[in-house]
Amino acid sequence: MSKYKVSLVFRGEIIENLNYGPCARAWWVACPNDNNATYTPLYPLCLGIKTITTINSRDFMITIIQNNLKPGFLCHSESLQSKICKSSSKAITSIYQLAFSTKTKLDGLLVMGFDNLEICNLLLSDLYFRPFSFKIPNLNLIIFEIEFTNNKVIVKIYQNSQEKYTFHGANPNVVLNEIGILAQFTGSTLFGLEHEQTKLSIEKEQTSHCTVEDWQNRELRAWKALLRHTGCSNITPFGKKSKFEFWTRSKDPTKDEAMLKYLYECKFLQSVPANHNKTDQFWSAFQDALDSNIRGNDGKRRILSIIADRFHYDTIKEKLSVSNDLITEARHYARINGPGCVQLEKPKITIKKLTREKEEQIESFFQDKANVIMSSYKTDSATGLPENDIYKEDLGGLCSICNMYGYESFDELQKLILHYASLDHQLNNDKERLLTECNNLQRYLKKDYENELKVDSCGYTKHNTCINHSQIQEHIPSDLHNKLSVLKEYLLYYLAHQTRKVYLNAQLNAQLGELNEMGALIIVDYKMKILPKSARETNKTSLEKRMALHSILIYTSLYNNTTLQVRAFDHWSTDTRQDAWFTASSLNAAISEIDPQPEWVVFISDNGPHYYKADLMLIMGRWKEWYNIYVRKWTFLEAEEAKTTIDSHHAQISHAINRHVCLGFNIAQGSDIELAIEGICGTSVAHLEPERPKGKKQVNTLPARAIPNIGEWNEFTPAKLEKLQKKDIQKPNPQVSQHSVPKSPWFVPMPHKSSWALKENQKFGKRGGGKRISKHVITYLEGYFLAGNINKSDRYTAEEMHTELLELVKTGNLEESDVPKVSTIQNWIGRYATQHKQKIALVSQCSIFQ
Repeated sequence: MSKYKVSLVFRGEIIENLNYGPCARAWWVACPNDNNATYTPLYPLCLGIKTITTINSRDFMITIIQNNLKPGFLCHSESLQSKICKSSSKAITSIYQLAFSTKTKLDGLLVMGFDNLEICNLLLSDLYFRPFSFKIPNLNLIIFEIEFTNNKVIVKIYQNSQEKYTFHGANPNVVLNEIGILAQFTGSTLFGLEHEQTKLSIEKEQTSHCTVEDWQNRELRAWKALLRHTGCSNITPFGKKSKFEFWTRSKDPTKDEAMLKYLYECKFLQSVPANHNKTDQFWSAFQDALDSNIRGNDGKRRILSIIADRFHYDTIKEKLSVSNDLITEARHYARINGPGCVQLEKPKITIKKLTREKEEQIESFFQDKANVIMSSYKTDSATGLPENDIYKEDLGGLCSICNMYGYESFDELQKLILHYASLDHQLNNDKERLLTECNNLQRYLKKDYENELKVDSCGYTKHNTCINHSQIQEHIPSDLHNKLSVLKEYLLYYLAHQTRKVYLNAQLNAQLGELNEMGALIIVDYKMKILPKSARETNKTSLEKRMALHSILIYTSLYNNTTLQVRAFDHWSTDTRQDAWFTASSLNAAISEIDPQPEWVVFISDNGPHYYKADLMLIMGRWKEWYNIYVRKWTFLEAEEAKTTIDSHHAQISHAINRHVCLGFNIAQGSDIELAIEGICGTSVAHLEPERPKGKKQVNTLPARAIPNIGEWNEFTPAKLEKLQKKDIQKPNPQVSQHSVPKSPWFVPMPHKSSWALKENQKFGKRGGGKRISKHVITYLEGYFLAGNINKSDRYTAEEMHTELLELVKTGNLEESDVPKVSTIQNWIGRYATQHKQKIALVSQCSIFQ
């Protein structure tokens, strides 16, 4: 039985100069399961043969091509393709290992189906003589063909596939003596004439015989001529498709012919008798079954699936006259449902439509900002819905700051305690207490600290110092005190990160608490991902790359400071430059829609470059002149450390657009987005195109500080601002379409001074804030690097460079504080190697052109 499920797609051809030429030995193989003791029958490797084998639900196609008079093997599987290999095993093994990432090796002949009796018989079907091999002492002989040449022996000797010598003689012994090699053998033994299988083959060739074709061509014609001369007539009703004929000598043969025709039409007379050829009877019956069924899964495809995997394409096409597509579909049907089985029914899904009342309840729940606050920047890949928080997946749910400065610092601290507790007896007695205190402190900073940190209604807070490492430092050698100091700074930075998250998240409620009938709070932000994932994949015009969406939430106080009204303005535009002028134009369009206009406003946004910019701040300074509105302040929040209501609003936009697409509508232009989100409470949508001015610089003064209510004010003088401001400040005059009218209003209820947590006072988390390598140290490092380019045996690693620098410290050529870390040297090597390659390339280019 075959080991694999193999289909012969194309049998290939036997080529005379390949299969019977100088390299014929390579074009014949033995069956892997053939264990004949006296001789080994061989099977041909036909040029162009193609087989498809299914292994682990994956198809592998092997093809034989010509490779310098020898067979070459190619293996294909989906997008993978092997090189031209000398053996089928190497070809299939290389692709199988790539496909399944394994080291398993496969037998190529078994994969090609040389253990399949049906495939082997097809390969031998056109052979007049089947070659075989056998062994004599120290030699392996192959008999390719037996031919009678009137007792004349011819021996041809080839070298590098070229004929070099030819010997003729009356018998094998004479020719062998003339050649002068292998004298220990006789000619008859060396040429295989004494082997039993050779003798049987010669005897078979010498025996006269007549084939069926010869009999039909000669004897049958003679019998037919004899019947005609005796007055007989052919009355066979079958036509030429039957090998049997009916003859009669009746004076009126038409009656006999009519009777036989009637019997044949009534199925009482068969063109092929039941006991004559069961194979033809099978194919005929199968053809009738196909003809009796309609096309489709439950018709011809299901019937053909019974045998589709049992026979190769050529046989089925020849016997049943069906297309390759039908055979392929029938094989696919057999793999899924089973050969001839009833097609599996797909599960029925019943969708029940929600009542109008339930729909309104669900919609109102998700539109309530008090119930849903989700991020609009990240969506789940499986559902396409917005996720609640943004964390890095490879950190186990932690943000990068919490992982590096929080968990890793406590990890290192616990390792130090365990290590030196084993060396110091006094510290070992306090080990459990120190580990417990360390765990308690870690738990406190992660959970309890955020709950205990209070921010009052004015946005102020207080904190107490809570980190002390002196107890551990007393029992640890002085050379590690610097490491403890670094860990302390790490934990202080982690604590500052936790503090900023709580503090900045409280600023929204603090600003809302200061609102009255005269003022307004404005929150602004850009929505980055406008379309849902499914729409982005199908929209080949890439709408997001040519359109921007800017959102503005305006809070105003109503009803004696107990209720707040929120107006949302979403402006879409084909101008994708998210800069200060676009923001100012969007604010201009929104503030003109507020009636009555407030006397003063407060802004909240993230610290992105489109807001955290001198251009926009200077434009805000002109609002009193343009709109008679005084801008009190602009609060910038860290994107990773604070969330506001506008994130929930953007999540609602994502949900509305996704629902719009799921209902079958297309998002092809900005007006489609207006239609999708017009039902959100308190939301107005409009098309905005800013008119960008060109002019000279104009400067003004600007006070600023890092965090609201904390830190010193920094006054930016006109001299400083002149370097920042690039264009003349003009009042925006954008082209704005008519804002849509909200279908329902949006109402919500009215809802610590220390600088240690400011980012400007932190040692970590600043880009480019680390210690730089001094110039004289770089000179030494360049020398070490270039020494390796001159002689590879002198190449330095980062550790070896660090060791050499420490030796220079001992000799007094360097200060210890100037020696960088091994990791710093490693980073420098990467940067310098790139710069050095670019420099060498430029020098070579200049020398070539000169």
